[in-house]
Amino acid sequence: MAVCGAGFCWGGRPVVTLTHVDKGTEDGKWLVDAVFTGHPAMLAIPADLEKVARPLAIAIGDRDVWMPMAQVDMAKKVLSAVDVAAEVAVYPGAGHGFCVRGDPQNSNQVQQAQEAEDYAISWFQKHIRG
Repeated sequence: MAVCGAGFCWGGRPVVTLTHVDKGTEDGKWLVDAVFTGHPAMLAIPADLEKVARPLAIAIGDRDVWMPMAQVDMAKKVLSAVDVAAEVAVYPGAGHGFCVRGDPQNSNQVQQAQEAEDYAISWFQKHIRG
């Protein structure tokens, strides 16, 4: 059975740590097969990303107060060096919380939230087998 993990905001860091090389069962099984996080908060960059060993996708806005663009750029660089599928999708004009707490009256925010949802679904379809 395939297991995926998704986390948003403060749930982003814990779900990212499930991808780490030292996370698994005593018999060597992974806790997750793939992870998606939207607008994660409290990530320690580069430390939390250097240990990624399971597929990881991050959706982040370029106006996120918890992960400014300097950290986004560092995250992309760190993830490009890991030996597993990992990527960062940046949403122009989006702030923190856009994946799940956008203004329903703002059509751009609604569209970006839908795009992030579609991104998560396609990420899992691509990286989950079984």
